[in-house]
Formats: sequence, C-alpha cells, structure tokens
Amino acid sequence: MSDEEVSSESNPRYSISNGRFTIVKPDRVIDAGVYTCEASNKFGTVLSNPVELIYGYLGQFSNVKPSTVDAVLYMGIDLNCPIPLHNTGLSYNWYKADVQFLRPEFNPQYFLSRNGHLYISEVQASD
Repeated sequence: MSDEEVSSESNPRYSISNGRFTIVKPDRVIDAGVYTCEASNKFGTVLSNPVELIYGYLGQFSNVKPSTVDAVLYMGIDLNCPIPLHNTGLSYNWYKADVQFLRPEFNPQYFLSRNGHLYISEVQASD
C-alpha cells in the first residue's frame, strides 16, 4: 500500500475498532505491504512504527520416498530433513516408526539442529 488511507469505507473487508485493524479474508497480493497507524486529537498527531504484512507459506514435502540410511552401531549419524519451500521460520519434529515423537531433551544422544537435521551421537540397536 502506498500512503493510501485504509478504512471500512474504502474496502468493506477492513474494519478498525479501538485501534485494532482487521482484514477479513486477506489477499496475499492486495493486502501485503507496510501499514502505519495514525492517531490524532486536538493536541496533535502521532504515527505508529510501520508494520509489514507478509504472507507466509509452507510447501509440501516431496512425495519421493527417501533413501534408506545405514547406520553403524555406536557411531554418530546425521539424518537430513528435506526442507519444503517456505518463507517463514520453521520448527521441526522427528518421529520414529510414524508414531513415537523423538524428544532430544530426554535423549542426550539426539540433537535436533535449527536446520532440521537430527544428529544421533551414538546409534543404539533400538534406534
């Protein structure tokens, strides 16, 4: 948006109530941009810091079955998570046999990195 005033009169999808700006059914093309709030009274006018509205997305994982990873007992291994296309921050969870959520905080041999890799410092037979 380029210095145009937004209000419920300019677009019925917009509503402003008690300083809260709401967009009903936001559109990633039309509504993305930088917004600033202006408040005024008889003493003057102030502007808020600008807020940028962006639309996040998260693509699908590939439907190609990942290849088997062979691990050596008592050795370390790095399991890679094929990151889908995205434009926002991601968080990762790993599951064992499609059910058991792996909790690195309870398993000192597991480390989950910020890029989605699961490191196992010492592979056990149960892994």
